[in-house]
Amino acid sequence: MDQYNHEKKLSILYPLIGFFSLVACITSAIAWNHWKFVLDVCVETNCGCILNGFTTLTYFTGGHVAYCHWATYGPLLSILFCVIFGLYHVFRVCMGTGKSRTGTTTVKQRF
Repeated sequence: MDQYNHEKKLSILYPLIGFFSLVACITSAIAWNHWKFVLDVCVETNCGCILNGFTTLTYFTGGHVAYCHWATYGPLLSILFCVIFGLYHVFRVCMGTGKSRTGTTTVKQRF
């Protein structure tokens, strides 16, 4: 495979990964904000996260809020990375020289 096809695939792959990372951020934030007051029954810590929660015989307690912070804000760095490299590869595909063409002439015919 030549470089142009690799650049073309990367120009599709990076924005796609960035989009799915954004979807992961939004969906985890929605679930966290929906359940944070219901699950926060701990006395000494903030345990309003649905991730890593545990159940007892009488109630359900959420996990530590740091798990939801990581699930919500963790993909933001990958979104930034994908936007930068996605724009770079889209620019190279759209503004590049295109597919390289191999010539059939010999060196003597060129001069």
